[in-house]
Amino acid sequence: MRLWVAAGGTGGHLYPALAVVEELERYGSGIEARFAVSRRGLEESVLGASGRPFVRLMTEGLHRRELRRNLLFPFRLVWGFVQSLGAVLRHRPQVAFGTGGFISGPALLAARLLGVPVALLALDAFPGATIRLLARRARIVFIAHEDARAHLSRRPEIITTGIPVRRVETIDRSDARQRLGIGPAGRLLLVTGGSQGSATLNRATQEALPHLLGMSDLALLWQTGEPHYEAITAGVASDPAVRRALSEGRLVIVPFIEAMADAWSAADLALCRAGASTLAELAGYGVPALLVPLPTAAGGHQEANARSFAQAGAGRLIHDAHLDGVRLATEVAALLAGDGVLEKMSAAATARAETGAAVRVAAGLVAIARGLSPEEKNGLLAAFGEVPA
Repeated sequence: MRLWVAAGGTGGHLYPALAVVEELERYGSGIEARFAVSRRGLEESVLGASGRPFVRLMTEGLHRRELRRNLLFPFRLVWGFVQSLGAVLRHRPQVAFGTGGFISGPALLAARLLGVPVALLALDAFPGATIRLLARRARIVFIAHEDARAHLSRRPEIITTGIPVRRVETIDRSDARQRLGIGPAGRLLLVTGGSQGSATLNRATQEALPHLLGMSDLALLWQTGEPHYEAITAGVASDPAVRRALSEGRLVIVPFIEAMADAWSAADLALCRAGASTLAELAGYGVPALLVPLPTAAGGHQEANARSFAQAGAGRLIHDAHLDGVRLATEVAALLAGDGVLEKMSAAATARAETGAAVRVAAGLVAIARGLSPEEKNGLLAAFGEVPA
């Protein structure tokens, strides 16, 4: 089965697609997936490590802060479309699959123009513009949240699946910490603003760093994102407490964490955004979180995600405008001091874990490729193994 996958731009788009491809590969041999990716480098690193083929498109998303860069947007969009036409003609996929983002537009339109059936995965309760525009041209749309149905065209088949996540790897906590360079003692706070990092989370963490390092039972793993790494490391390098914590393994600062299974397995608490994929991984690994929704997320879906997670007792919601160093240090100190608080939050997170979403999407893609009838589609799930309801 040949598959054209448009899932570039951010880890939030890439990792759910990878989860689906991995389920297809578990289902059987002969899966040939080729990815359309951006030029940001994240996808190349992740896909290159597993030897998966990809095509780098010239297309870029719109820039909110650097408006002059948008002058080239139409030309890059057209060139990305032309690149996609060539890649699809060479690969001859049986199905094109996309998870949204600016890469999905040209990549999937090219596939559709060449007669390849298109399947979409809408990860958010309020689907992004690309998903909404492509939905009417898609054969099927998988949705992670039932609320997304109202925002999509009624022409394609729409199936609620949940959020595909890569299978949770059972990793010994001590082994994970050792591989990450974290010392064995104390709780671990993981700070991650996603693959590109978050200026808000990074700023608050830098402000709180003296207080966080003053907590003797706390270690810190800080993923800054590539764009922020050099400025942050330069900004904290002169502090003797920081240098000591780095040497002791109580503080690790990295631009990007490729082995996120290690990071989630080692973490006792996370400070992060509230994207759908992030929350699915928090639940899968049972990690409680301080959730700071991205205020510019379409339809306010990240705030809705975070509120639901917090109401279940699995996290704390902090609005972007209210997060600073003092608030972060206060929240962390309170959670560490509470008797069994983190353990209860972890259990609540685990209770929200979704299983079977990647299998359902993978089975749907196989059904499209084979042109199966509705009855045959229903029986296909059994071939993937038992899927929880």
